[in-house]
Amino acid sequence: MRLFTRRGRAHHDRFPRLNAELGELPAGTVLDGELVCLERLDGNRVRCRFDRLSGFMAGRAPHRPSRGLTVTLIAFDALAVAGVDQRTRPWEERRQQLERLLAGADGPLRLTPVLTCEQVLHDALIAAGWEGTVAKRQAGRYVCGRRSSAWLKVKSPAARDRDRRRVVGT
Repeated sequence: MRLFTRRGRAHHDRFPRLNAELGELPAGTVLDGELVCLERLDGNRVRCRFDRLSGFMAGRAPHRPSRGLTVTLIAFDALAVAGVDQRTRPWEERRQQLERLLAGADGPLRLTPVLTCEQVLHDALIAAGWEGTVAKRQAGRYVCGRRSSAWLKVKSPAARDRDRRRVVGT
């Protein structure tokens, strides 16, 4: 099992609980997802804390959940399953594979929900603290290594402002 950032930095030794769950997947399985820091709120609610994730990524010791904060891999695509490349298959087929692989996963490895997204839903997710939503074409193939029109990331106003500040260096 190996865990890499999109820029190729290895982090498999940092997240032992996540490694254990990923290790239960068939050999030769490659997932695409987002590593997030989830904070438990009252009831069953959780909130993404992107500000806390960078601290866990920069540390030297393995991550241990603390004060209700848990690093979690939210999987949204299956690129290979048991050594079989899935990238040329439509998203709908890849999603079915992913759902079978992660049936019941609710720990440090989770399946991203699929929603029919309208503006009111997007607005509700932003109000709940999500950074944004991603829209994918159901028949779309996986495009590796570059941006594609097969998916669209719609960020919250706060995330867009934060990214704009990074670009101009303020």
